[in-house]
Amino acid sequence: DWPFKEIVFTELDLPDPEWLIEDLLTTDGVSLLGGDPKVGKTTFARTVAAAVSEGKKFLRKEVKQGKVFYLAWEGSMRSHKKALVSMGANKVRGFEELPPPMYGDHDRIDFLRWVVEMFKPVLVVCDTLGRMLGVDDIKDYSATGPAMERIEAIAREFECHILLIHHARKDGGDYGAEFLGSAQIFASVDIGLSLKRSPSGRFLNIAGGREAEMDMPDTRLALDGLGRVIGDGTYDRKDPISKTGRKVVRYLDEQPGWWKVKAIAKAIDANRGTVRNQLVKLHENGQVERQGIATEGYEYTIHGDPS
Repeated sequence: DWPFKEIVFTELDLPDPEWLIEDLLTTDGVSLLGGDPKVGKTTFARTVAAAVSEGKKFLRKEVKQGKVFYLAWEGSMRSHKKALVSMGANKVRGFEELPPPMYGDHDRIDFLRWVVEMFKPVLVVCDTLGRMLGVDDIKDYSATGPAMERIEAIAREFECHILLIHHARKDGGDYGAEFLGSAQIFASVDIGLSLKRSPSGRFLNIAGGREAEMDMPDTRLALDGLGRVIGDGTYDRKDPISKTGRKVVRYLDEQPGWWKVKAIAKAIDANRGTVRNQLVKLHENGQVERQGIATEGYEYTIHGDPS
């Protein structure tokens, strides 16, 4: 005989989810953070790690403080240290070296289990999911499916939230279709967080998931003076920026440094007055930064440049 008891789902007395970050990340969940290159995934993840390790609010949401590990398979130790020092995140932990895809009889998911079981963190950030899985083809369901099940099992067993940084598909998409690889990856997580860039700024979009609040509006993101991601309110991503404004954003997004209106107008072959008006709107929206004084001509750059 099978030792299982019949139940009626609607009669189950289940506790409400416990939140690591209020109404966003659960204490025993798995989240997927995706977006195009240079849209700010690493900066976003570092800010989450800093907020949880310090017990400070994140995007105006309450946070449960606890030990945090950042497993950095991408990026240099120097860049991670510099960013975390700037954020004042003195409690985020990691490892000087991380194992290769196979270490003896163990893979990187075994290593993740060891970290969670040994050190008992409340949050582990894996940068990136692809590097941690170490599979030959991220689109291979037979490889990614069992791997994602193992990651989910670790989160549930040890009540630790696991945040997986992942890349977006080149052809884009929404509601989970934007994440690279097998559909099983997105199907396995509790919430998908998608960072998107538009002419009016960078936005956090809730792509979906088991615990996702699908009616949560897009949150426009910015950087504070310490390099941390902050939300400056919720906005419609279809702000009235003209075609010229979009050209300005694309140009500044590709050019380092500060640029005056005259140089921008010449580079994109547009009317100087139109460019100036669009830059005013973009600055008001938080899309570009401005320095200088009006009499000498303002200089502009893209608002922040999170990696």
